[in-house]
Amino acid sequence: MKSLGRKAEGARLERIKASPLWAGEHCRNVHPILPGLRDPNAAMPTIGDFLCGGERRIPRAPLPSSLRTRRA
Repeated sequence: MKSLGRKAEGARLERIKASPLWAGEHCRNVHPILPGLRDPNAAMPTIGDFLCGGERRIPRAPLPSSLRTRRA
């Protein structure tokens, strides 16, 4: 996967290397990646997909909510 931003250097690189997630050459991902997201040939969604696309943009029923009171 292509990384975002520029390569870490200086104090930022030292903080990264001090992290318990640092595994020598890269950070270790503690959350598993779903199998459907592992395919490097799969098209990445666009911002338009997130904002305007798909059938599930409008809820089928009212969203559940609870009444909250402000504490004095």
